[in-house]
Amino acid sequence: MNFAIAAKELGWELRNIDPDSEIGPPCIDSRKCSPGQVFWALKVNRDGGQFAEEALNKSAQAAVVTPYWVTKIHPGEPLVVVDEVLEALTAFGHLARKKFSGKVFALTGSCGKTGAKEIISAVLAQKYRVLKSPASYNNHIGLPFTLCQLSPQWDIAVLEMGANHPGEIAALCEIAQPTAGLITMVGRAHLEGFGNIKGVAEAKGELFRGLTGPGTAFVNFDDPFVVEQSTAVTNRIGYGFGSLPTGQDFTRLYQGFLGENDSFTVLNERYTFHLPGFMMIHALSAVAVGLTWGVEAFKIALALESFPGVKGRMQKLQYEDITIYDDVYNCNPSSLKAALEFIAGLPEGRKIAVLGDMMELGDFSPAEHQRAIDICRELDIHAWFTIGENYSKIENANNFSNPQELTQELRQTAKPGDIILFKGSRTMEMERILNEFIGRNGKG
Repeated sequence: MNFAIAAKELGWELRNIDPDSEIGPPCIDSRKCSPGQVFWALKVNRDGGQFAEEALNKSAQAAVVTPYWVTKIHPGEPLVVVDEVLEALTAFGHLARKKFSGKVFALTGSCGKTGAKEIISAVLAQKYRVLKSPASYNNHIGLPFTLCQLSPQWDIAVLEMGANHPGEIAALCEIAQPTAGLITMVGRAHLEGFGNIKGVAEAKGELFRGLTGPGTAFVNFDDPFVVEQSTAVTNRIGYGFGSLPTGQDFTRLYQGFLGENDSFTVLNERYTFHLPGFMMIHALSAVAVGLTWGVEAFKIALALESFPGVKGRMQKLQYEDITIYDDVYNCNPSSLKAALEFIAGLPEGRKIAVLGDMMELGDFSPAEHQRAIDICRELDIHAWFTIGENYSKIENANNFSNPQELTQELRQTAKPGDIILFKGSRTMEMERILNEFIGRNGKG
């Protein structure tokens, strides 16, 4: 998109910028700006304006700043002057979306958003040029950041949307105007903000209600909450491994049948997927999206079989004859239960769980942390180690006050052949414990 035209439409002031220049890709971290990028001086923990000159010194194409910073930056630097940088980023992302003629696919859910986004993107990339949300850029900053990169070079945008309060998904949909969408599942996440499981469902359902045009909803019919939220959408593509819900009409159906050796069958085609079994539903969703949009079955099969997984999301590691499942990126009661059930179901080896606090559960927190320990007992997990204030209040949680003590005890307990799960909410930074346990010689 032409920089000058966009600036004129949005009412921005350009200083020392070629009016015929094309806007470069966005950058919001001055330490990582590359030549040709545009640095957006967002005010998050600190005012990004103080890092604008650093970004320009790294050959950023321009910096987007507020008037306050204009006099503090060396004269002659290329600047875009706006009233508020986040509002400007949002406005530009929305403008780029309005000018984009391709498909915009959005997904949300209580668990598996990033994994599903990566799997679906890998499948669609077999036929289309796909722009996807980087990492877990799924909020009011990450979404417009991704939209700013829309251009005619892309056929489809795959956008992840996250929320911990009602109305946030609806607001993201207003910006992104998705033409199709998917809710991975509805679970017990962010209960502090949503109140209860029905509140979670309503909030996630904002995605289906926010689809533009006729809209296409890809519906996980194994989840009754997702099915209920989809009923207002006319074009519904159903997928799932269970029985078809009664009284529901779908435009198309992709019913999967689990087989042996990490495989499942859809419409007589066999697909192999090597990630944990509870992630098969994301692979099936990718089959549904791919087939609906014309990706050939054999190309979908190749994409699924070669999919490497996503760091921090049940990624399998080997260390000194110990199998580790790295699921440190985030945690809620639903995803924790699924992960524990998975390792408990593996045929060999003692099972050990290393668990960090689950956040944003509000009044449900004590019961959910107690339930996590109860699940460990019920599944015959050999040992569990916990860290965090919430687990410290739970009887028999085997809680540790610091990562070093936990790691030391874990090293004394672990034996060759063991299977260890590392999992906790993002703020717990469970990767520190994982990295300390495996050391620098840990291999993925």
